[in-house]
Amino acid sequence: MLQQLGHTLTVDLYSLGAILYEMLTGLPPYYSTNRTEMYERIIYDSLSFPSNLSDDFVNLMSLLLIKDPKFRLGSRKGISEVKEHSWCSDIAWEKYVKKEIPPPFVPDLTHSNFDPENISLSLNKISSSEINNDASYSENKNSIYEDFSYIKSDNT
Repeated sequence: MLQQLGHTLTVDLYSLGAILYEMLTGLPPYYSTNRTEMYERIIYDSLSFPSNLSDDFVNLMSLLLIKDPKFRLGSRKGISEVKEHSWCSDIAWEKYVKKEIPPPFVPDLTHSNFDPENISLSLNKISSSEINNDASYSENKNSIYEDFSYIKSDNT
């Protein structure tokens, strides 16, 4: 992706590896506070792992985060290669597909599951009359939608 060579399933598999890595380590692979440096690490550096990770997990990450997509886990048989990996051996895939595995967390739909501090942002409300009276918006809206019609024409 960083080298802009196109997007295939292997990019999604790399992303899966990056998300799993971050979930188990707390930081993305090749992390740096400097974005340019992080991109360079992704392209050129070898991946390192904390010592507390299992051998199976390190192997899965090593295979999902291979730089050359032609050799990445999943490049031959798709997601089935990931599902067959030893780190995933205890996962009952069919039970998940059939929704027979209860979720580890079920949100209470009778109240918010978010901390009020995170959802109490002040938003400036703009009334439709303010938008309609805004000259720049009025001029712009007419030019943007000049040839647009939601009415079905006779010749379609």
